[in-house]
Amino acid sequence: MEYRKLGNTGLTVSAIAFGPQMHMFGAQVPPETEELTYKTLKRAFELGVNYIDVAEFYGAGLLETYIGHALKKMGTHRENFVISTKIFMGPVGGVNSYGCSRKRLSGGLKESLKRLQLDYVNIVFASRYDYGTSLEEVCRTMDHLVKTEKTLYWGTSERSAQQIISAIQLCEELNLEKPVCEQSQYNMLHRARFEGDYAELFEKYKHGTTIWSPLAAGLLTGKYLDEPTLGD
Repeated sequence: MEYRKLGNTGLTVSAIAFGPQMHMFGAQVPPETEELTYKTLKRAFELGVNYIDVAEFYGAGLLETYIGHALKKMGTHRENFVISTKIFMGPVGGVNSYGCSRKRLSGGLKESLKRLQLDYVNIVFASRYDYGTSLEEVCRTMDHLVKTEKTLYWGTSERSAQQIISAIQLCEELNLEKPVCEQSQYNMLHRARFEGDYAELFEKYKHGTTIWSPLAAGLLTGKYLDEPTLGD
């Protein structure tokens, strides 16, 4: 397994992450899903994967629960894993159930930690840009979560380069913990943002990145192609 430093931090992560998605809101989850989560995570760890990436909204919180159970069952020391989660849309409905307000970020991470059965995550992402919450509120909240050791680092997801740079500069101005990484979609069909828009982030700020959907939700595997017919 190849390992890399995450941006300008000292955190070492595997080049391949264990990042399953469960978009099954209101759908019945097959009973074998939890055991499958355990088996695949165990195998990934055996192959050298140390980075687990989840989100509070995957399977309406079920994936975090399954990951928490799997880690307990494996009995592997917490320090052997780097774990991140994303906060934006909680599994419980209500007017404050989405966004990046202090209530949403703090409450969402608290519930994620309960499901994961952890005292802290290594990275928490403020997922998606919330135009209804000031950037200062987001930055101060994330600074608080780092300083109270609910997370070691914070990052963003699906932000433009200018939105990320604005957050970095504001944190520098207010002496707050800065975002260290961004998670956006990156694959053969979505290249412009990473290969163009983020150039200044990489060169000037040494900003870290993780990605989602490297196979374009399976499109690049060919699984959506029609079955070949005789004579093709």
